Amino acid sequence: MLEVRIGVDGDDDERVVASLYRWLSRDPDVIDAARTSLRPGEAEPGTMGAAELIQVLIEDAAAVAGIVSAVGAWYASRRSRPSIRIERGERVYVITDPSPEVLRRILDGTAEDEGEQRDDR
Repeated sequence: MLEVRIGVDGDDDERVVASLYRWLSRDPDVIDAARTSLRPGEAEPGTMGAAELIQVLIEDAAAVAGIVSAVGAWYASRRSRPSIRIERGERVYVITDPSPEVLRRILDGTAEDEGEQRDDR
């Protein structure tokens, strides 16, 4: 089982994370193949608290496809387009254009050589 954490970078991130969490929690493809929950994130240096992250437990390739589709649809529905932060193991990716190809590479573990990784842990 793969665990990833999804958040956003930008203004009003708690509200935006809650919006994405609701979207994922209502998507039938995500509900059928993955488990989602809200978790506190790690506090950034110089801040008083940490934004929430969405923990996603992915069981199989069908779940990856469901998450890719749901995150892409949510992002396309937004007027403001925050950066999406995906934590996969010790790797942190911050993407400004969550295309299906980029999301799929991150979730399936093939993005390491593609320049999408941000090493800020």
